Order: sequence, then structure tokens, then C-alpha cells
Amino acid sequence: MAQYYKECEYTGANLDIWQYTSKGSVPGVSGNVDMNECYRDFPAEILDGAEPAEKPVTPAEPAEMVADYAAGFDETKAGTYKVTANSGLNLRAGASTDRAVLEILVNGSIVTCYGYHTGEWLYVKAPSGTVGFCHGDYLVRV
Repeated sequence: MAQYYKECEYTGANLDIWQYTSKGSVPGVSGNVDMNECYRDFPAEILDGAEPAEKPVTPAEPAEMVADYAAGFDETKAGTYKVTANSGLNLRAGASTDRAVLEILVNGSIVTCYGYHTGEWLYVKAPSGTVGFCHGDYLVRV
């Protein structure tokens, strides 16, 4: 419900979020932003009982955004894959959990592998066009 007032006057059913202004401010963001109050625990509903990640993921710095080269090529690995990680899958700059996270792919996302890999890590192209590495344990061929 978007209602710019000191309190929400909506009394109907299914009020999940109230947007109370479009002229809010957030440190580090230039210009106006929408401000809201949320009345549901969406993260809990989305996870549906799954455990959240142990620690928050820090996005990559611009210098870390370029992915490493793959170590090998295997034509049998080429194809389209679906992400099967309930909490999302990190697309990384290299074939290691120590490498920067370029993007988080939601469960069910479709990625393309052209056959390049480093061990169990596939070098993939995400729907956004970003390329990087995902561990093969969380991808199923479609």
C-alpha cells in the first residue's frame, strides 16, 4: 500500500508493506528513496525452513569483478544448467569459496556452460550476462 501520510489508514485485508514516503534518504544513496514498513517476515517465507547462510556475502569490489580463466575444457560439460541451491548460489570470480562473489543466482536460475571448468567448478554465464564459476554440486543439467 502506497499512502504518503503519518500513519497507514488502509483497513483492508493483506496489508504486507506500507510505503509511507517516496522522499526518504539513506546514507550512501543520492536522491530520494521509497521508505516502507513491512509487516511480514518475507525472508523466513522464502527460505521455507532452510537455514540461512552462515555469514552474509560481501559483493565483489570492482577490481575483483573479472573472473579467472578456466583450467580446462571438456565438451561433455557444455550445456544448460539449473541452479539447485535453495538459498541461492554464489557466482564467483574463481574456482574457490575464497574468490569474490560476483552475483548470487537464485534457485531455479538457468546458466550456460560452454565446457570450460576448473575441477568441479564450472565456468558459466549467468542470465545477467556475468561470467564466473559455480560449483557443480549445485547445478543440474536441463
